[in-house]
Parts: sequence; structure tokens; C-alpha cells
Amino acid sequence: MAPDLRQTLVPIFEQGGGRDGLMIVGMGNPDRGDDGVGVYIADRINMSGSGRVCSESEKPAESTVLQCLEDPGIRTVVFLDAADFRGEPGEIRVFGHDAVPDFSPAVSTHQVPLSLLMQSLTEHGKRTFLIGIQPVQMQFNTSMSAAVLSAAAGLIRILSFPDSE
Repeated sequence: MAPDLRQTLVPIFEQGGGRDGLMIVGMGNPDRGDDGVGVYIADRINMSGSGRVCSESEKPAESTVLQCLEDPGIRTVVFLDAADFRGEPGEIRVFGHDAVPDFSPAVSTHQVPLSLLMQSLTEHGKRTFLIGIQPVQMQFNTSMSAAVLSAAAGLIRILSFPDSE
């Protein structure tokens, strides 16, 4: 995993109150190839017992946002999702809430657009970020691409133990 990504993510964790003040939300549809990468990462981080993590495989993102709004201990919410920002396959970028609408499609695979979820949290004093992974394929009944699986493995290492390595 690129050192510059770690250098971007570690301050987000630290400024957000460390692991205790952080909620990680994995988004996507595992039945649509690379679109399931957010759920894939969150489920694996959750298995490692690394802080507050949930995914759309457990409950809708909207429910998690309500939980975050009600919990004053959660200061930073990081969403994980496939994001078509026209990058290289498997490329990872971190976006603040104000940059998400620039590449979000008009039609989303989510019930409520991610930009709206992030805006709501931000308006209630939470810091929000999207860790986006450039997908290769998002057709139904496809597997995750090798490029996205490789990116996911690196993110899992960072997000499971953000202060190590």
C-alpha cells in the first residue's frame, strides 16, 4: 500500500478521536463485482475487531448514519465504496464530503445518495470522508477484479491497524 495513502488516512483517524471516535461504513452490492468492495473491506475489518465498523451486509447505510448522529462519541465517519473517478483500476482516493458530488452518478446503487448521507452528518458536526476505489467491472454476477481485490487488501491492513506498519 502506498505510503502517501497511509499519510493521508492516519491524520483523519487521529483528528477524529482515534479508533474510538471513528465509524467505518462499507457500502456497495457484492453481487455487482467491484461494487461490493466497500462491504468486502468492512466485513473483514469487522472480523479483526478493529473498532466501530459496519457494512450494508448488516444494515442499510441510512441506519448507520442515524446511529452516528445519535452517538456524540463518533466524530468521524469514513465510507468505503467503489467510485468511478476516472482513475486507474484499483486506484484509491480519499474525498471529503464536498468532493463526492463531483463524480457521483445521478442514479445511485444506494437508496439514498452518499452525498446526502455525508451532508447530513456534516451538518451535525461530524467529519465525513469517502475512501473510493476505482472499479473495473460492476456488472451483476461478476467477481471482484484483481486490481480492486489488491487495493482492498492494502486498505484492510491500514484500516485494521492504522498506526502500525
